[in-house]
Amino acid sequence: MHNADPRSDTVTATIVALLLAVSLGGCATPAQPTKQGATTEMPNPLQVSVQKMSHLLHYAPGAVIPSVAETASLNTFLAGNGVAPGDVVMVEHAPGLDEKRIQRLTTALARQKVAVNLASAPEIPGSDLRLTVDRYVASAPNCPNWSKEPGNDFGNTLHSDYGCATANNLAAMISDPHDLVEGRTMGPAKGNAAFAAMHRYNTGTVAALGDGSTNVSPELATATPSALPGATK
Repeated sequence: MHNADPRSDTVTATIVALLLAVSLGGCATPAQPTKQGATTEMPNPLQVSVQKMSHLLHYAPGAVIPSVAETASLNTFLAGNGVAPGDVVMVEHAPGLDEKRIQRLTTALARQKVAVNLASAPEIPGSDLRLTVDRYVASAPNCPNWSKEPGNDFGNTLHSDYGCATANNLAAMISDPHDLVEGRTMGPAKGNAAFAAMHRYNTGTVAALGDGSTNVSPELATATPSALPGATK
């Protein structure tokens, strides 16, 4: 009687296992490329950029103040770019320019509570000044975005146009896009308006708000609780 070699059985089982693994591997689904827009982040965020708006102010030779036409052009530039109290304007001039000309312009802008930064720029003509204002612009540069095909998305990812409506609306509504970059410093609280409403409700009379400062107006200062109708004396 011939006994089977157990080693041959082991080799046979190993070969069968390898063949089975190869056949199953051929049936496996290959890796699928990632779909565009497969993200959990909002694909179209609002972006804020900085644009430099410049204006060249011409002077007649030897003149300290610009002509009427140049002054009107400067006012149009400042108003068109929304220059307001608290803003900063860069004033560039040629080296060795008459200081009186710069001083006159700086004083005129200071009366409007507009700060001035001075800089020397050799490329500017000797009789001119260049004013530059930085303006922040909010936009949604990738909108509209229909790059992702519509239809069923079993990955439950956001559509490529998601967030475009919100970004466009905010860009259109924001009065100063710089507020999206950095918040403004809060000023002192003014409680006169709220206090006046309480006083008007309790007394039936209208009290003046005073000079607009944070100090309470004389009418409100004298309205002690004991003097109000219904107050307990």
